Amino acid sequence: MNLTVGKKISLGFAIMLALVLLLSGSAYYSNQSSSSHLDEMTISNERLILILTIKAEYHGAVADVRGYMTYGDPKYRTQYEQKIATVLAMEDTLHELALVERKEKVAQLKSATTNWRSGVLNELMPSVYEEHAALSRGDIEGYRAHHDRSQTIAKRLVPEATQIMASLDELVQFNQDLFNQSMTSTKTDANRMETISIILALVAVIVGGASFYLFPRMIRRPIEQMVAGADKFAAGDLRAAIDIHSDDEFGQLATAMNRMQSNLKELIGKIKTSSADLAESSSQLSDAAEQSAQASTQVAEAITSVAEGNNAQLQAMTETASVMEQISARTDKAVSISQEVSALTGETSQAAIEGRRAIDAATTQMNRIEATVTGLARVIANLDERSQAIGQIVDLIAGIAGQTNLLALNAAIEAARAGEQGRGFAVVAEEVRKLAEQSQDSASQIAVLIEEIRREIDAAVKSMNDGSREVTEGAQVVHRAGEAFMTISDRIVLVAAQVKEITAAVEQLAAGSKQVAAMMQKADAISKEIAGQSQSVSAATEEQSASMEQISASSQSLLQMAENLRKAVERFQV
Repeated sequence: MNLTVGKKISLGFAIMLALVLLLSGSAYYSNQSSSSHLDEMTISNERLILILTIKAEYHGAVADVRGYMTYGDPKYRTQYEQKIATVLAMEDTLHELALVERKEKVAQLKSATTNWRSGVLNELMPSVYEEHAALSRGDIEGYRAHHDRSQTIAKRLVPEATQIMASLDELVQFNQDLFNQSMTSTKTDANRMETISIILALVAVIVGGASFYLFPRMIRRPIEQMVAGADKFAAGDLRAAIDIHSDDEFGQLATAMNRMQSNLKELIGKIKTSSADLAESSSQLSDAAEQSAQASTQVAEAITSVAEGNNAQLQAMTETASVMEQISARTDKAVSISQEVSALTGETSQAAIEGRRAIDAATTQMNRIEATVTGLARVIANLDERSQAIGQIVDLIAGIAGQTNLLALNAAIEAARAGEQGRGFAVVAEEVRKLAEQSQDSASQIAVLIEEIRREIDAAVKSMNDGSREVTEGAQVVHRAGEAFMTISDRIVLVAAQVKEITAAVEQLAAGSKQVAAMMQKADAISKEIAGQSQSVSAATEEQSASMEQISASSQSLLQMAENLRKAVERFQV
């Protein structure tokens, strides 16, 4: 699978981000589950304390009934009415707090309590009152009758009282079991979260370490290879191409640089060949110019003996014309070669411009990658803030557990005050206190786990900062490669300027050669009429001599340019 550099880096950080989000999501889910269980435990604890309080008040009410039956003191009736009213009010509260499936059970309890209260107040206590009134009057028969009636009513009410106690005991056991179940679920969720967090943390560390090792290496190695290749090209070593096989931006940049190296290599080879041909043509042109000058001198000396040297002059003119035709042909070839060299120089300059554009594109991509890494660092920082918020929630859970512990302690104190009747309530309060301490310990473990998550997030932030630094260094290296391309482009422009100068000089030389050839043809025509036109021949000879001097000077200049061109391309190794 061929991916761009930006996609490769984004893929690595996306994996890291997914792991971090998964870890945070798992922690959040566990925290929500623990919070839900804690809410259930809190409500169960409230119901449990309320039921135990109802039970204690009910025991007190039963004791007041027994006291009233035994002593007939009205204070016991008053205390009973207060306690049974409290029991009914608390049963209303219990009905509001009860689970949906237990509301009917609580309603039955309240109905039984109401019936028992009605039987006690409307039947039992009036009979007991009459019993003690008869005893006070000394009415033994009346006392016995009312006493028997009171015992009958009491025996009838005992099953109802027993059923009420059984219902209260059942509710106590149910809520205690529900509390224990919530505590067990909380512990299970905490253990599962701890295992998942450790596994995800290990995976995040492994993936982060692999990304930290592989991605900077994937970026740095191609850039170093291209910089080394660009340095060789700038130094004139065009023998080896850059060996990078990939379809990303670095592969495209390497392909452009190799194409430029190939064009430069071909251009330098042609320039070397053309400079050698140009030097040879310049040498031949100089020799021909010297020969033409000597011929012109002979023509000037032969003017005084035109008649005797007419044939010799005609032959010399013919030879000179032949030589000038050869010179003209060679200069035309030099013009063609110079034009080809100029065209190749333009192509190479265009390749250098394309390479520079590729460098600019790579620089732009590196800037985008740096922006992506910076954005990812901000996301991880937000995750760190979320972890802090979760830590605050855990602190709140620990505070609630502490308050539950304090509430259980207060309940134990109240049970101790109740004496023998509050012993069962004290045992339950002790269990509540232990469960509250376990909740507080679980909250502490979750806090430690959240702290470990924050340390992992800090490690991820450090890795992100290291990745950002590597990307910045990569951008700097690409910038240096761009500067090397600029140096190569400037030197190519210099070579192109020299080639244009040589082309212009060769074109001037070709024009001069054609002019000399035309003059030689004219001189040949004049030589046929030499007898009557000696003065014209003398003038043409002087003009030809001056042209030969100009051609000789141009050929020397052309030879010097060819030598300079040869020295300029000798620094390139192809």
